[in-house]
Amino acid sequence: GTCNILAMEGGSGHTVTGNIDHFFSSPSISSHIPSLSIYSAIGIETENLDFSKKIMMLPNAPSRVFWWETGAVPGLRSLENDGTRLLDSIRDLYPGKFYWRFYAFFDYAITTLKPVYEDTNIKIKLDKDTRNFIMPTMTTNEIRNKLSYSFDGAGEL
Repeated sequence: GTCNILAMEGGSGHTVTGNIDHFFSSPSISSHIPSLSIYSAIGIETENLDFSKKIMMLPNAPSRVFWWETGAVPGLRSLENDGTRLLDSIRDLYPGKFYWRFYAFFDYAITTLKPVYEDTNIKIKLDKDTRNFIMPTMTTNEIRNKLSYSFDGAGEL
């Protein structure tokens, strides 16, 4: 499935100082800008499966969009770690659409992420070869209710 985060817009008086976005008023969630791909920002691409294998693991993650909330976080400007670099890569890939940390008369950042899972159907087209599929454990009812598999047979009886 896909993994996206809602885009941002707005905020007045935008400037950048020391790699930190500054505003007079904070940006907010955009309902008319398409959500942003997290996978693209971290270099994950759809892989072609090796169908010569007799055992295959089925995907176990439904598509999801992360909603977010911001809050005041004093001292955030000096924080640097793997998490901040990941968020910076999303910001850099989508200029003007993702301000995960910013200053608007105080230091603000995304403080809460809420995944919204979408109905996701994984389609598997079978050939005449015998294969074993491993179905991973679905960890929550929410995921279990959003993920389904469809098998289309092309083998011989």
